[in-house]
Amino acid sequence: MSQVTRMFSRKISSPGVDILTGQIACWMGALLVMCLGIRKLTLLGLNETQLLFGILLVMILTMQMVMLGMILPFVEAFWQKKKKNSEKSAL
Repeated sequence: MSQVTRMFSRKISSPGVDILTGQIACWMGALLVMCLGIRKLTLLGLNETQLLFGILLVMILTMQMVMLGMILPFVEAFWQKKKKNSEKSAL
């Protein structure tokens, strides 16, 4: 049983690669959401108010994904700091 827990506790990649992969995924997802969202809104028969709110919602979602990609390095630094503090308190 200890071999199974050791196998699942191993790290596959470094935190730097994980952060970069997450950032690229967030930014590509934001680009995809913006392009497909605007395209879909233009194909629908919407009046001006509905189109304005649709574009605003697509832009808000796009900005959220971009911001998530930007804060990923800070989240990793926070977890590393928290991990260090918990190891110090355990000693």
